[in-house]
Amino acid sequence: MEAKREFMTSLFWASSSSGLAKLIDLITLVALARLLDPFTFGLVAIAVLVMNTLGLFSNLGLGAALIQKDKITDDENNTVFLTTPMLNVLIYVIAFLLAHPAARFFGTPEVANIIKVLALILVIQSLSTVPSALLQKKLNYKKLLLSEMTASIVYFMVSVGLALNGMGVWSLVFGQLARYFAAGIVLWAVCGWRPKWNFRWGSFRSLFSFGKHIVFLGVISFVLKNLDNAVIAKFLSAGDLGLYTIAYTIGNILPQFIKMTVGRVAFPVYSKWDEDYPDFRRRFLIINKVNLIFCSWATLLLITISGPFVSLFLGGKWVASVVMIQILALFGFQRAVASVCAPALNAMNVPQAQREPMILNSVIFVPLVIPAAKYIGVVGVAALATISIIPGFIWIILRTFRLLKIQNELWNFFRPLSIAGLSLGAWALLEPVISNLGLLSLIISFFLISIVFWGIMWAFEKKLFSQLYQLKEVVRSAA
Repeated sequence: MEAKREFMTSLFWASSSSGLAKLIDLITLVALARLLDPFTFGLVAIAVLVMNTLGLFSNLGLGAALIQKDKITDDENNTVFLTTPMLNVLIYVIAFLLAHPAARFFGTPEVANIIKVLALILVIQSLSTVPSALLQKKLNYKKLLLSEMTASIVYFMVSVGLALNGMGVWSLVFGQLARYFAAGIVLWAVCGWRPKWNFRWGSFRSLFSFGKHIVFLGVISFVLKNLDNAVIAKFLSAGDLGLYTIAYTIGNILPQFIKMTVGRVAFPVYSKWDEDYPDFRRRFLIINKVNLIFCSWATLLLITISGPFVSLFLGGKWVASVVMIQILALFGFQRAVASVCAPALNAMNVPQAQREPMILNSVIFVPLVIPAAKYIGVVGVAALATISIIPGFIWIILRTFRLLKIQNELWNFFRPLSIAGLSLGAWALLEPVISNLGLLSLIISFFLISIVFWGIMWAFEKKLFSQLYQLKEVVRSAA
């Protein structure tokens, strides 16, 4: 009972922090999209691509290893604290030297100086690896709430303020630097841990024995998540990449939210539950069922309101991104659902079980992404990205349920998908009538989808709703 209470309390605070932070980020995105053009966003996307490529080994999976370990020592904390900044200073030097060659490769000379400045984020972020891991391990999401909210507010103030003053692309660059700097300051202020100059090779080897699996998965995941950006930047244009970046950001709001809430809370909590195997399975099913229901509803909203949302809030220069948002919402749905299975695999000490879905994804995506970009364009890349992860999505669900010996629950687990299909059908019948009503179209779509989806869900999932009702007492005690 205590583990369940701990999970729900942590989930409340993680959801609050991520929900509020994502809302502020969405407001910031809308403001910047109205002030800047797709080409500007494309330049920053190229710089982020280069920075993240070099940052693949920025913490060697040591942060995840700290969270996963049952008991950690101060020597291990200090070892990670000393390792990650030194490693990232070296990575920054490499980024600085490669800035101009990378700019020439992508045919955008303007991006060289952006890379040199933006790559400082790697160093700034590395300084907070240990405080962030410790707060997550303790499930102290009240303090993480403060960090994330501060970071989002600072990003809004700096980036929008600079954009209003005509700083163009640098409003995005300096806004991101300010964001990570502010987050780091707050994390150190609230974490309660202070480092010592105490590096131990034994501690490093122990943590890296787990972290190396995370690094390997991270490399494959990075290639699959960023190859689309690289191909668009190389074979299409920075403007196309800007449109794709906005569509990807909006279409993937859901998996980012789930990763920062359920996924982040589930990993340390699963690690505590793994000794009680039947209890582990029961809670896994509840957590994932709730996640699937929420993801189904949120994806339906993204698909149905993206058209009026873009026209009303982002402006006419972004209308070409609507179809991509709708396609990538399905991409985001799969990632969001699968991301809650990954912590269970990590808690069972089989992080390598996540390799197969990525391999399946790469077999489809890698050889086809360049032809898709050349012959279909940026929409083709979005469609390929969404289709290519379907086999891996099915694989990771089946693998997790098989390892937990709960295959008989698969049909009940996926029943919300059929309800989502009925809701989407109801909207499709009405959409031709309301498509030209502007703001009213957005409002009608939102309420239609919500009423139909939750109404059918209530009829079929009353037992689950009765369990969720217990959240009220948990929220009241946590506040």
